[in-house]
Amino acid sequence: MAAIAAPEEAVERYITKLGIRDRAVVAVYNATDGHVVSGEKGAVESVLSAAKMDGLRGTKLNIDQGRRIHSCPSFLFTDASLTRFPQSCNLGSSS
Repeated sequence: MAAIAAPEEAVERYITKLGIRDRAVVAVYNATDGHVVSGEKGAVESVLSAAKMDGLRGTKLNIDQGRRIHSCPSFLFTDASLTRFPQSCNLGSSS
């Protein structure tokens, strides 16, 4: 994850221009000019690098992703896949 000091539209534009919409998303809306990007490590690093090259402030966030959840990035889930979450991520039964 990376925090970037920019409006949502600017961060979304980086994600689109880099062609990584399927690997990164704006995950947290902290303020009108502060957003967090989440997704695959390389994709997040690409957004952060591009933003910094344009003079924006940003920083990589150190996140403990845990042992099991790491293999199931949340940005890939759709409403339909959420019903299968325990099975698809091998987290065991939902009961």
